[in-house]
Amino acid sequence: MIGTLVIQGLTLGPLIRRMKLGDDPGLAHEIAPARKRLIEAGLAILPERAGAAADALRFRYGAAGKVTTEADDPQAMSEFDELHLEMIARQRVVLHDMRDAGDVAEDVYRRLQEELDWSEVDARSFGDNVLTAT
Repeated sequence: MIGTLVIQGLTLGPLIRRMKLGDDPGLAHEIAPARKRLIEAGLAILPERAGAAADALRFRYGAAGKVTTEADDPQAMSEFDELHLEMIARQRVVLHDMRDAGDVAEDVYRRLQEELDWSEVDARSFGDNVLTAT
C-alpha cells in the first residue's frame, strides 16, 4: 500500500505538468485586491494604538500592502519577510548546534523547532508558501 502511494505521488507532478494544469492565472488578480482589503482592515484598528507592538504591526502590514500595490507580483514577499526568513534560517542553525552540543533536550529542541516552523509560515504568509526542507 505504501509503495502504491509513493509511486502515485512521484508521478503526480509530471502528470500535472503534462496536462498543463497549474495555477489559475486569474487567481493572482483575485488574491491581490482581497489581500489588500484584509491588510487595510487590520491596519484600521491601529491609529488609536501606540507603542512598539502597534508600530511593528504597522510596518509589517504596511510592507505587505506595498507589495500588493507596487510589485510586479502581487503575491511577492516584502523585504521584511525576506529578512525574517534569513533570521529564521540562522536560528535553525543555532538550534541544531544547541541540540548537537547537548545544550537542549530533544523535547525542548522539537518545541523550539515547531515555533520556528510557525514563524516561517508567518513570514511566508504574504508570499510563496512553499516551506524549505531543513
